[in-house]
Amino acid sequence: MLGLAACPGVGPPVDLGPGADAGPAGGGICPSGILPTFSSINSQLFQVSCGIGTGSCHSAMGSVFSGGLDLQSNPYAALVNQPANNIAGSKTGLIRVKPGDPANSFLLIKLATTTGSDPNYGSGMPFGSPGQVCAQARGVIAQWIDGGALNN
Repeated sequence: MLGLAACPGVGPPVDLGPGADAGPAGGGICPSGILPTFSSINSQLFQVSCGIGTGSCHSAMGSVFSGGLDLQSNPYAALVNQPANNIAGSKTGLIRVKPGDPANSFLLIKLATTTGSDPNYGSGMPFGSPGQVCAQARGVIAQWIDGGALNN
């Protein structure tokens, strides 16, 4: 089963790729074999589930509508120690990925947010299916961040 997500102002739903299931029956987007390394998280989650290949959401072109987060050009540099542009929420001073601090990393907050209109953080991710990245994948991302968010 394939999952779909859509981004505001960018176009139709995006195919999340083979093996990705955005539906609740499938337990969400849960890449098999994902490891707590940036290369694994990037290749198995960001590059297939964030609208990169379709030119939407967090691609270079779509980032204009997605808080300025471009996960296509240089995803590591766009995430680690970078201020978050929280365009639909009231919280300020957020860091996208704060090495050693998964609880205060905006990336994990957005992935764990299950509503499309949280007053503090805006829409959960992926847009159109907030909170559908499975707990296992979020746990792997938390391990990577807790270990210093290395570019490995």
